[in-house]
Amino acid sequence: MFSDHDDDKVVSISERSRPSSEAATSMTPSISRTSDTCDNDSTDVLMTPNLGLKTTPFAPPTKVPERSDSLRKQATSRRGRVSRPESLLCDRSNTIKAKRAICQDPKTTPIATPSHIKFQKETPNSMSSKYRRPKRINPVWEGDLSSDLKSAFSLSPGVDDALISKDWFTNHYKWIVWKLATMEICFPEKWAGRCLTVDWCLLQLKYRYDIEIDQAKRSIIHKICEGDDTPTRHMILCVCHMTQETNASNEVAYSLELTDGWYSIPARLDRPLSSFAARGLICVGGKLAVFGAELSGDQTNGHPLEVSKSKLLLLNANSVRRAHWSARLGLLPHPVPPSFPLQSIIPAGGIIPAIEVVIARRYPLLYVERGFSDGDGRGFNGRVFRRRHEEERVEREWEEKRQKKMEEIYERVEKEYKEEVESHSRQRKRRSSRVSVRYVKQLQDGEEIYNQLQSSSDPDSFMELLSSTQRTLLESYQVSLASKKQEELQSRIKKAVEKAGEELPPTRNVSQLLRLVLVQYGEIPSSTCCLLSAWNVGGSEMRDNLKEGVTLRISKVSANS
Repeated sequence: MFSDHDDDKVVSISERSRPSSEAATSMTPSISRTSDTCDNDSTDVLMTPNLGLKTTPFAPPTKVPERSDSLRKQATSRRGRVSRPESLLCDRSNTIKAKRAICQDPKTTPIATPSHIKFQKETPNSMSSKYRRPKRINPVWEGDLSSDLKSAFSLSPGVDDALISKDWFTNHYKWIVWKLATMEICFPEKWAGRCLTVDWCLLQLKYRYDIEIDQAKRSIIHKICEGDDTPTRHMILCVCHMTQETNASNEVAYSLELTDGWYSIPARLDRPLSSFAARGLICVGGKLAVFGAELSGDQTNGHPLEVSKSKLLLLNANSVRRAHWSARLGLLPHPVPPSFPLQSIIPAGGIIPAIEVVIARRYPLLYVERGFSDGDGRGFNGRVFRRRHEEERVEREWEEKRQKKMEEIYERVEKEYKEEVESHSRQRKRRSSRVSVRYVKQLQDGEEIYNQLQSSSDPDSFMELLSSTQRTLLESYQVSLASKKQEELQSRIKKAVEKAGEELPPTRNVSQLLRLVLVQYGEIPSSTCCLLSAWNVGGSEMRDNLKEGVTLRISKVSANS
């Protein structure tokens, strides 16, 4: 069985007998098309989830060329070069026949490798360099070849060894070997002895270097780890590892490691998904369509090889489905969330991406008040459901009671403020003194004129002494003073209302509730229906459009039992 590890020995093979003809008939492998790039390129892929092998969702970036007799002669003579645009040029000699029996012991099966690997740039006047490998090449799965491959890959034209690390090489080497080995085992008639070769490993390493380093394209997991994309988007991921754990309540929970073909990230399943994994519906090598996942763990962003182990995807049953074997890995180009039938919805499965339904019945609009209280110390912490006419009556009574309390507070504060102003005016008159007409004619400030008017024993006579300019200054000051008094009065009323909060009726918390009976769209007669509770649905115009018989597509709804 194939298993991936974190160290350089990324693949181990144990002896496994070839399945019987009956088992092979019932477990036929499939070829799918998926992406081996960070974007939208697609290639042939192998998927055999029932063979007990860790299958791979990715494939060679180019198709295996059909070799002519002339090319075979050139490869045998070690002089010819096979032209492959934008990739490594290599001689292929000592190739194993494609129909090698897969039942042989994998440890003793030699790997098809050329004795020379030549690298050549595709630019004019370029100089080719040659890397001579040792005479004896160990199989790729023993892990001893990774250092030789690293040296050969570093000599490739266009490869800057300073831009790649050992972790980068080990990561991609692991996924490439997993893929190529699975292809040979699943399709021995076509790929045996032709995929798990040194030249194919180098070709795909160079291809990934061009995509990720030269073209600066990133996979969806790469973007999520660096904080440049959200995990809630619709994407196809492959299960590359599963672990079983027991939580504090002695319940079995499953954790996954998901990959997009380039990098991997841990994931945690909720209770319904863990039950599916226990039944074998989620297995290594299978693909999952994920939408609306949540990112947990360390919030530090960085390269996936550095921070992917500290981050965690939280998956819910209603937002995860088993993907078709031909589904392409990575981010889906369609931004519209997938629509799930009502029959597949799980009550405790979290958020549903979308549903397509028909309104079978519409109930009258309800008003729900939470934390009801009548202001007299009686009430309860619960919910009260009312129809429209009942809500209007309660709202009117509440407004009248509140208005009455507010008027009482306003009258009390206004009376206190007027008494305070009159008291200041009386004190000013007591301190008043007689002023001359000459002094009055020299007053040029509105505040001084107003103070003299308030302290005068005969205001009418004082006004007759004022000129037109002085009267204008006095009127302007009186307007500004009245505005300040009004602001002061409102401030005192506000403070009084805050102090008398218990005397006023509490603020009402009322929401609108519209209930709709929905049936599955396109299913006549429908055997499944559900009750949708919509809170605070827009205005009256929008609610009027929600009539019986109308087809709806609803996104991001939660299911409750």
